[in-house]
Amino acid sequence: MTRYRLAIFDFDGTLADSLPWFRASFQDMITRFDLAPVHDDEVEGLRGMSAREIMARLNISMWQLPAIVSDMRMRKLAAASEISLFSGIPAMLTDLQRLGIKTAIVSSDSEASVRQVLGPATAHITRFDCGAAIFSKHWKFRSQPIRSALATRSATSRRPEPPAWIPARWPGATHFRARCRRRDRRICSIRSRR
Repeated sequence: MTRYRLAIFDFDGTLADSLPWFRASFQDMITRFDLAPVHDDEVEGLRGMSAREIMARLNISMWQLPAIVSDMRMRKLAAASEISLFSGIPAMLTDLQRLGIKTAIVSSDSEASVRQVLGPATAHITRFDCGAAIFSKHWKFRSQPIRSALATRSATSRRPEPPAWIPARWPGATHFRARCRRRDRRICSIRSRR
């Protein structure tokens, strides 16, 4: 079994239970930016869509996107004290650190907001790569800050082991299966079994 040296986490919906905040802010965002209306019973269905599909559903144009992202980041930072981590996340991060697995967070959210929600658990995170553009999180995996988290190799390893990517919609620290992406086998996706 491969021993991972770096686990890369998405933040919202993975470590942080930010869905209640999002639901409370969603209709206000739609009104403010004059987007296509979404009924409350449709919100859950948006969770399974890609960013591009959501933009199409809400009739968001590319020129509106920076203003919407900026507005939502400011709202999220203001409400960070109301958002909590999922149960068991601080213990899991402690366990990863104890096992010698470094952790990184790649998020489109601001680093200030992520740190505020993490609170004391921030001490267990090796790297933060926040403020990712909506469509470019995957490029962050190849970034120097993330790669430099793997800079120290153990004396027993001949080559660096792959980092593990923990994506959004991760329901908790239960049974995992690793699936390597097409060409870059050093970046693996870890999803819970359903």
